[in-house]
Amino acid sequence: MQSKRYDFVRHRTTIDTLCQANGIVRNIGNDDIPVYVIYCERQNLRLLPCNLPNGYRQPNKPVIVSGNLKAMQLMEHEYGEYFEITGIR
Repeated sequence: MQSKRYDFVRHRTTIDTLCQANGIVRNIGNDDIPVYVIYCERQNLRLLPCNLPNGYRQPNKPVIVSGNLKAMQLMEHEYGEYFEITGIR
């Protein structure tokens, strides 16, 4: 399920792609307002997915993701790189 909060990310220019990167889902928000990111240690990336499926919204869940890194404005890197998931397991 895609969050309407990050729907604007899908329409941005794709600047790079990831293919089957190992990562860990983390909640950098709190229980009331969760903010899920995927840490990909090998690529030294913190991804802010716009379409993380509900079944993967679990802290410390290991995942393998593929998808599109999206263009960002200068001050938007606070939580991570905008990311559109094309595959996850």
